Amino acid sequence: MDAHPDITVLTWNLFHGQDGARLGPTAGSIFRRTPVDDGERVHLNRKWIDEMADVIRDQAPTIAALQEVPPQAAARLAERTGMRMTRSVMRPLIGPLRLRGWLADGNPDLWRTHEGTSNVVLSHPDWTPIGTWNIRHNPPLFVLREGRRLRPGCRERVHWLLEPRRMIGVRLRHRDGRTLTAVSLHCHNSLVWDVIATEVRRIIPLIERHLTPGEPVVVAGDLNSAGSRHPVLRAFLDAGFAEPTLDDLVLDHILSRNLEVVEPPAALGESVRLVHGTVDGARRAVLLSDHDPVRAIYRFPPLTGV
Repeated sequence: MDAHPDITVLTWNLFHGQDGARLGPTAGSIFRRTPVDDGERVHLNRKWIDEMADVIRDQAPTIAALQEVPPQAAARLAERTGMRMTRSVMRPLIGPLRLRGWLADGNPDLWRTHEGTSNVVLSHPDWTPIGTWNIRHNPPLFVLREGRRLRPGCRERVHWLLEPRRMIGVRLRHRDGRTLTAVSLHCHNSLVWDVIATEVRRIIPLIERHLTPGEPVVVAGDLNSAGSRHPVLRAFLDAGFAEPTLDDLVLDHILSRNLEVVEPPAALGESVRLVHGTVDGARRAVLLSDHDPVRAIYRFPPLTGV
């Protein structure tokens, strides 16, 4: 068998397709569509899905694990990047998905993240999805039980309960017959480390149920965790996952098992997600999302017995 091509994995939190300059929203941007301009960067009340798709396509990933994707934008990302798409959708708490998506597309600064969200796995056309599954991180009974045990505070418990998190996993087969599993997830955002860690300790065994023994797997996404001391990352390490640059990354991670590392995970930096436009005749930069993409490159270990 010929040598298998390298596997490039990209993970990126798209911030609901909005820019991440942190200059808005403002009353002016919401009600008058006024650009918020600091002289170098600008915030505009619009979404940047096509531009984000171009960033992904330019990195030529084998697998792109995306978070905070507007549910109505996932198909557009797949179309513009030329990749296959699988996703898990977390619906808005109030109102139909399409209505909330339409409202959010019309005025992102007003509706912000209240349109629902989705985790997405995009895969190169050489890789065919042969099985998909999704898992809710924080089902209500689990949150109520663990909230009583951890006592993180009333506000934190309500936040944990009302913000559903659901990962997407997909088993992929390359045209040469080899397979791997890719998982895109977005962990709960909390300053109480044990809250996130409790959630993750619950889901790791559930992920394991869907894996074939010895098969390569990547788990990528916004873990809202940093450093090898964080119990979320320790839970993955204890389960046999690895990330050589774990202490160099902040929130977004790519963990792998049964793969050789060609290039360890690294944040690509702001320059990758900068686009430029003209506002009132002046050239300004727009910073796509409030997260840097993280990229890693792997390859299958050598076959034995051949």
